[in-house]
Amino acid sequence: MMKDSFFDTKQYRPDRVTPEQKLWRAVLGQIFDDAFGHTISNKAKYEKSHAREYLKYLHRDYAQVCEFAGYDPMYVHRKVKRKFTTEFLEVIDKHSLKVRYNKPKLATLFGARV
Repeated sequence: MMKDSFFDTKQYRPDRVTPEQKLWRAVLGQIFDDAFGHTISNKAKYEKSHAREYLKYLHRDYAQVCEFAGYDPMYVHRKVKRKFTTEFLEVIDKHSLKVRYNKPKLATLFGARV
């Protein structure tokens, strides 16, 4: 199992998973991969955007997909929100490091001392 998986839970019982649940878990896995995986092409960027929108705004079939997979929809939604929050904080931290790192360089361009 992958580290930081959405499916690390007591709900995950591989000994009691039906073939249908495996299918729907694969569907959820693909949605998560599309939403949080790395993208290069424009098509992949569109898929990423669409998957993120699906997860953020709880489309009407979201709960049904989670239930078919054998998961509590609100549990999955909490995990998704945590992932978005973590990702957001990582981006903020990354940009703040860039600003701190580039500050002396920008100041010397304008002849100011920091």
